[in-house]
Amino acid sequence: MITIKKLQKGFTQISNNLINDSNLSMQAIGLFCYIWSKPDDWEYHKNEIMKRFNCGKNALTTAIDSLQKNNYLFIATTRGED
Repeated sequence: MITIKKLQKGFTQISNNLINDSNLSMQAIGLFCYIWSKPDDWEYHKNEIMKRFNCGKNALTTAIDSLQKNNYLFIATTRGED
């Protein structure tokens, strides 16, 4: 039997639609949950995520592509003034 401890603060709410979407892998759902838990002004860096989850570039790219394809993730690239 699995027991889950419910948290009262410092938690993130995730839609059951995403969690139960059969088009998404466990990695894609996990990545979404991680990104969703970050503040709105959080800057995404692939190298930091790969280090955090000890995964390779291909695994991360596959999860990102899946989230984008299923309209759960939109990435906007920004560049500095120079």
